[in-house]
Amino acid sequence: MKTIKNIFNDGSNRELLWFFILAFAISWLFRVPLALSSHGNFPVTIPKSFYIAGVYGPALAAFIIVSIKYGRRGLADLFKPLLRVKARIPVYLVVLFSRFFLCFVTFGLIMVSGGEIAPGWKFDPISLLFLLGYFTIGVLGEEIGFTAFVLPRIKHYHPLKANIVLGIIWSIWH
Repeated sequence: MKTIKNIFNDGSNRELLWFFILAFAISWLFRVPLALSSHGNFPVTIPKSFYIAGVYGPALAAFIIVSIKYGRRGLADLFKPLLRVKARIPVYLVVLFSRFFLCFVTFGLIMVSGGEIAPGWKFDPISLLFLLGYFTIGVLGEEIGFTAFVLPRIKHYHPLKANIVLGIIWSIWH
């Protein structure tokens, strides 16, 4: 009888398959009801925060697999690529604040033109904070899963081919 730990340790690279299954299932568990609810095709109204929860599907899938197969040490190793500093601090600050700047410029142009960010979405400070938070912190769910978990496991393939395949799968997830 195979235990959950044995499924990942059977010599094959099934952990990637299980990662993608879990990442898609967790994300779509939150996103499908939200999409149906937004069109009135779901029996209850689903809060928009479900979308953010769905973004963390890849991270949660990575946490589950790494904690089962590698334990605490594996979880620490999962974060190492994200914490590795490859540039000077000012470069990271420019990258971080350029997102804020682009959001402000975009929202300013939308306001000046009298447009809407999305149908029924009113531009207010809470919406701005939500979007700024999503564009900075929200994307970590994707990065932890796809970049920190998947990339190290496929890097032995040709880098261009590995990134193209991952990009296709990542875009399908979106």
